[in-house]
Amino acid sequence: MSELSQSINTLARNLEYITSKYRNQNDRLKTVVNNMESGLLLINEKGLTRLANEPFINNFTNKDTSILGEVYYDVIEHKELNDALQEVIFMERKKQLTIETVQGNYFEVI
Repeated sequence: MSELSQSINTLARNLEYITSKYRNQNDRLKTVVNNMESGLLLINEKGLTRLANEPFINNFTNKDTSILGEVYYDVIEHKELNDALQEVIFMERKKQLTIETVQGNYFEVI
């Protein structure tokens, strides 16, 4: 019984260590993404938004709504960008273009 308890305690400590490392890496990634000057959007294979930083939200979405978990074309208010994303997702093609926002900013989309 004592051996089983020690094994469970060791497993619990290892799990806590791994979880802590994951949280630290996740926090570092969030810090990097949120401090980027360039807009960043990550969507999954189903077209759902998984991550967006503030420059992206400020230039391409309705700022009053949360976009995480939403379908990209429902939250992005830029037809040319939506069309490019649709081509990349459904045609599985790489695409690069320059987009001008309503504010007069230009973005390279890769």
